[in-house]
Amino acid sequence: MKRTIEIFWLLSIITVPCCLTAQLISVKTVPLATGEQFHVFPSQNFGMAGVSIAVDDPLLDPFINPAKGAIHDGSHLIFAPVSYKISGNESPSRTLPLTVIFNKNRWFFTSSISVQELNLGRDQNGNTALVNKKLKNSYFYGSYGRRLGDGRTFLAGGLYWADLSGIDGVEHLYSDSRDIRQSGEILDFRLGFLKYFQNENSFEALLIYNRSYMEHERDFLYPYYPWDDYYIWPTEYQTTEYDHTNTWGLQLGYVRPFVQNPTWKLGFDFTVNYKSHPKIPNYDLMHIPRDPGNTWAYNLGIGLSRNTGKSVFGVDLIYEPIRSNTWAIADEYIRTESGKMINKGNKTINNHFNFSNAIVRIGFTAAPRDLGIQLGAQIHSIHYAFNQHNYVEEIQHKWKEDWLEWTVSWGLFYQFADYRLSYMGRLINGTGWPGVDLEPIYRAEFNAYQSDFIIAPAGHLTLDEEEIILHQIVLSIPL
Repeated sequence: MKRTIEIFWLLSIITVPCCLTAQLISVKTVPLATGEQFHVFPSQNFGMAGVSIAVDDPLLDPFINPAKGAIHDGSHLIFAPVSYKISGNESPSRTLPLTVIFNKNRWFFTSSISVQELNLGRDQNGNTALVNKKLKNSYFYGSYGRRLGDGRTFLAGGLYWADLSGIDGVEHLYSDSRDIRQSGEILDFRLGFLKYFQNENSFEALLIYNRSYMEHERDFLYPYYPWDDYYIWPTEYQTTEYDHTNTWGLQLGYVRPFVQNPTWKLGFDFTVNYKSHPKIPNYDLMHIPRDPGNTWAYNLGIGLSRNTGKSVFGVDLIYEPIRSNTWAIADEYIRTESGKMINKGNKTINNHFNFSNAIVRIGFTAAPRDLGIQLGAQIHSIHYAFNQHNYVEEIQHKWKEDWLEWTVSWGLFYQFADYRLSYMGRLINGTGWPGVDLEPIYRAEFNAYQSDFIIAPAGHLTLDEEEIILHQIVLSIPL
C-alpha cells in the first residue's frame, strides 16, 4: 500500500507540474513600478535571480512552503536588512527583518518579524502632496511543523500577517488625487507537505488562503474643463476606494536527480490560484470601472539545475496563463443609447483580460573557497488581450498590451567558520509610471450615476520608465 501511494504521488506530479516562487500569482494590467516592498524574507539564491524550481534555497523555502523548514541545517538567527529605491523617488524605502529558524529532533519552526519605512515619491503629475510621505508597515510570519513516520515526510502550517499603512505605487494610479491615505492588512494561511522518496526524489504540496484588505481615502478636486462654456470653480471632494481580494491556491512540485549523474536535477511545478475580487478600486489611470470580479491564474514551470558543491547553476522556464473577468453593476435603472433599460443590479460594463505571460530565469553561483559570487537574470514577458462590453454606450473596446520587465541580480558572500555574511542586489527595468495615449475624456456632470460608471478610453498604455534597485545584507548565525 505504501509503495502504491508513492507511485500515485509520482504520477500526479508528472501530469501536473508547479512553481515554487509563484504560489501567489500576481496579475498586472499596467507596467507599474511597485518597488520591492514585500521582499522581507532572507534568501540564499537572491543573487541568482531567484531560480527556485530545481534549486533549494534553505533560507527562503521555509517561508514559501512551511514544511521545508525541516530541511534547514540546524537552527539559525538571521538578520537581513533591505533597502530599495525607485529612480523617480527622492529617498529609499527600508526594511529591517529578524528571522529565527529552529530545527531539532522531530519538530521545527520558523519565525520572522519586520518593520518597514516606506517612502513614497512623486506621482506622474509631480503631485507635491505625495512627496516624501513616510509610511510605517510591519510584517509577521510564523510556522510550525513535524517529521512524520520514517523522518522523510514533513507536515507544517504557517501564518503571515502584514499591517499596512501603504502599498508602494498606489499613488500613481490616482492621478487626480491631492492626497491619499492608505490602510489595511494582508492575512495568509499555509499548509505545507514535503515527502522524500528513494534516490532523493521529492514531492511537495501547498494549500494557501490569502486575504488582502486595503482602503484608499482620496482628496481630489473635481476638475474644471476648459471646453465648458462657463467657468466652474474646482471643488474639493473626498472619497474612499476599497481593494479586497481573496485567493485560494494549490501548488504541487516534483524534483528528481538524474540517475547517472545526481549533480543534475530536473523539477516540475504547477500552481493554480482562484481570486475573488469583492471590491476593486476605480483607478483614475484607465477609467475602467471594476466592482466585483474573479480571476483564474495558472503557473506551469520546468527547472534544471547542477550542483557540484563548488558551483550551482539553475534555470527556470515558466508559462503563466491568466483569465480575469471584472464588471460594474447598475445602482439604479439606466437607459442605454438605443433607449433600452438596464435594470438595477445588472451589469453596465463587462471586462475580460486574457493573459499569456512567460518567465525565464537563469542563475549561477561559484564558491571555490569560502568566498563566493552570484549572478542572475530574469525576463518577464507580460501580454494580454482586453475586451470590454459597454452595455450603456452599446459599444465594444478591444486592444492588446504587452511589455517586458528585465531583472539583473548579483551577490557576494563569505562563509566564516560559524556564520555566513552575504550581500545581494537587484536592478529592475521595464516598469515605471504608466499613462494612457488618447484624446481628453469628457466626463458627464458629477453625480451618483457617474460615480459608479465612468466611460473607459479606447487607448493604449504609455510608460515613463523608471529603474528599481534593491540591496540586501544577510547575516546568518547558528544557534
